[in-house]
Amino acid sequence: MKSGEITGKRIKSVSNFISKEGMNCSNARLLPSDSVVIALNGRGKTRGTTAILDFECSCNQSVVCISPNSKEELNTEFLHYYLSYLYEFIRNLTGDNDRSGLSMAKIRQIPLMIPKIMEQIEIGNALQGLDNKIEILENKKQILTALFKTLLHELMTGQRRVHEVEFAFL
Repeated sequence: MKSGEITGKRIKSVSNFISKEGMNCSNARLLPSDSVVIALNGRGKTRGTTAILDFECSCNQSVVCISPNSKEELNTEFLHYYLSYLYEFIRNLTGDNDRSGLSMAKIRQIPLMIPKIMEQIEIGNALQGLDNKIEILENKKQILTALFKTLLHELMTGQRRVHEVEFAFL
């Protein structure tokens, strides 16, 4: 995985793969599923973005993984949303215009305020529910936009006619 692949809330696939021989002959290691990954560098908005990894994979040196030692102490959803909330702070650890990127030393400077696990779970679930609603509304918007464009095209080309339209002038 490369830093540019850290988009959205969850990572379900990556574009490049390493062979088993490549893994064995390198310092690469498998990142565990259900970990939070952070982009250490990248152009535009990439540096500092986070996502949850939905499968085991390896990464290049521009990605760092935070994997909770215990699911009873740290909830992955909560951690992802918390770090997403700190996006600007994380980016500014190197200065917003600095292209040198983040490092493990800089990542360790992120202040962690971790509530009790039940509260983390509730917060993570609430934010995930909101993200699901946003996704549904964005999909609905895309469908309605496509319908509007289709109807507008049909009206402008005469394929569809409108009769007895009342106009209200303010």
